[in-house]
Amino acid sequence: ALAIYGREVFAVSRTSILWIIALGTIAYPMGRLLNYTGLRLAGVGRAEPILAGAPLVAVGLSLLVGGESINLPIALGILSVISGVVLIVTQKNHQAMQPTESPKKGLLQNQVLVGSLAAMLAAICYGSSQFLARQIVKNQNLPSLVVATFALLTGLVILAIISQNNLRANYRAPRKAFLLMTLAGFAAAAGVAFNYTALSLAPVVVVAPVSAASPLVSLALANLFLQRLERITLRIWIGAALVVAGVILV
Repeated sequence: ALAIYGREVFAVSRTSILWIIALGTIAYPMGRLLNYTGLRLAGVGRAEPILAGAPLVAVGLSLLVGGESINLPIALGILSVISGVVLIVTQKNHQAMQPTESPKKGLLQNQVLVGSLAAMLAAICYGSSQFLARQIVKNQNLPSLVVATFALLTGLVILAIISQNNLRANYRAPRKAFLLMTLAGFAAAAGVAFNYTALSLAPVVVVAPVSAASPLVSLALANLFLQRLERITLRIWIGAALVVAGVILV
């Protein structure tokens, strides 16, 4: 952002800064933490399709606060998403998360339920942040990359404060783990920048459903690389398809 916009980065008003701090807090310390908690406890196969419901929150806020009207495709999309989430959450644990070796005792019903709930709360945070980002780039007239930079910086500072006691222990993590975290960070940052750019050019009801394609990518990668950790069942694939179809209709 500094390289592209120069001094304009430091010309952001205090009001805009406060809105961006709120955006960064909802999207990252809250949304990202709940997201990763859901992935860790419930697995990619359950958590990602539930997270795909985030556009419904964004569209709902647009309808309630933005004064937009609902139509038949939106109603059908909401029904499809709810049906898909129900299929995923009610999937039996030994089918949805069946490792090749005997599962640990803690990886049972309660753990998966908590992970699914965390994923739902993350979806609420992400959907709210999409709506808020649209309001900031539209009403505050700020470049999307500047908003993304300050929002990510807010998340970095808050998460660093929260996790400072564990940073020394994390230094002992394998190099491969650091590499994967770094790649995930770059991918997430790029996604945020592209998302905010799209929100600066199109309304939430157009941008939010497009982001629903992410669960298909996650499920495909999990099916390729995480077969030893979790098994993606037909029921979860059907639920994911319903979620994606629903948000596309919305």
